[in-house]
Amino acid sequence: MASSERRKLCATLLLSGVVSISSYILVFTHQEWVTRNFTRGGVYAMLPLATAFYFALVHGTFTSGLLHMLGLRAATKGAADRGQAGDASREKVQQ
Repeated sequence: MASSERRKLCATLLLSGVVSISSYILVFTHQEWVTRNFTRGGVYAMLPLATAFYFALVHGTFTSGLLHMLGLRAATKGAADRGQAGDASREKVQQ
């Protein structure tokens, strides 16, 4: 991974981590408001849905960046079809 790409990834990871933690803190410190408005019904029924999508996006961005930073990536379909996915783990098991 190039230095500039790694720096950009670190910045994205840090920013999404701060946004994620800040969002959780905001929700938990304002529990009464959240409960009162999320249970009102009507148009307010969209608030829990919007919040779930928001947290999925923020948390997903952070998790994706973290896994990318750790070098963990999903196997591509082509690699799985060729039998290359998991070769290293099979070798460890055989030893």
